[in-house]
Parts: sequence; C-alpha cells; structure tokens
Amino acid sequence: MFFHRRKFLRSVVISAMKGRLDKPTIDEILGRLGHGETARAEELNLEQISNLVEALRQAEQANE
Repeated sequence: MFFHRRKFLRSVVISAMKGRLDKPTIDEILGRLGHGETARAEELNLEQISNLVEALRQAEQANE
C-alpha cells in the first residue's frame, strides 16, 4: 500500500489483490469501511489499515 502512497487506495488494493479478488468485491469492501474513491493509503490510520487488511483476508478466504 505504501510503495505508491499517493495513488488512490482503490488502485493499490486492486493491483495487490489481482487474481484473488475482483474489482466489485474490492469496491464493496472499501465502501463498507468508509473509504471513498479518492482515499489514499497515506490517509489511513493504523486501525483503518488493520480493518482493511482483515476485510480483504476474509473476502479472499470466502472466495477460495
């Protein structure tokens, strides 16, 4: 997430999860966590990062 911290969070997550989660799933997770389309990784606090990682992990496990 922090290699390209000025990129939009959505783009970074889609790139990181490529082949594991589709864009609609990622959009749903980001929306549920309250991260808008213009959110950037550098804007997240530790709790938000932890919540995002956990939500992505759970979605990935459900997708297997």
